[in-house]
Amino acid sequence: MNKTKLALGITAAVGMVTAAHYFWHFIRSNHPRLVFPVFCLSVTLLALAGYFFLGRACRRSYERHRRLSDLTLFLACSAWGLFFALPSLYGPYNWAWSLTNEVRVPGAVILLSGLLVAAGMTGLIVAFVYLGVLRSIGQDRELLRTTGPYGLTRNPQFTAGALVVLGMAILRPSWYAAGWAALFVFLARVMVGAEEEHLKRIFGKEYERYSARTPRFVGLVRDG
Repeated sequence: MNKTKLALGITAAVGMVTAAHYFWHFIRSNHPRLVFPVFCLSVTLLALAGYFFLGRACRRSYERHRRLSDLTLFLACSAWGLFFALPSLYGPYNWAWSLTNEVRVPGAVILLSGLLVAAGMTGLIVAFVYLGVLRSIGQDRELLRTTGPYGLTRNPQFTAGALVVLGMAILRPSWYAAGWAALFVFLARVMVGAEEEHLKRIFGKEYERYSARTPRFVGLVRDG
């Protein structure tokens, strides 16, 4: 991968996510009545972006190049960055669609949230280091890892990411947070589908045997 392109792509993605964060924060702070429609619109657009960028674009890129192209990688990273910036839109702790009636979060919930986020971040770091950065971002898929964290789940990054999302969601308990968590499940499933097709194409029977004995997400789903 060209380092200059990578640096420019990272800069552009960070700039886009930062701009979205401040826009959503501005809406929440200055136009609270717009939070619900903006949230619905944002979730819809992110779901569409996930379907096209994390699903179809990734699948096509793997078929043509056996890796993610620079543009596809940029789009995928941007989609995930925007997803994790979305909570800046709804912020307060409450189970109403409005931003009124804020609810205090018990200390035990805060502790549980912190433990989940810490466990998730640790899992992400371990998975990325074990697989390697280039393989983790779809640049080198010529080696099939089946041991370590990949012996527990075929997708340790997404499993760890789910812990982070769950921890953040229970810290900000609202219907918005529930919708945000559901969006994560959709985005992860779409991208995993594209990656699994590629791995089956590359490794064939070896990947099928790996899939038969290793769950997709911590014992929940093995094949399909």
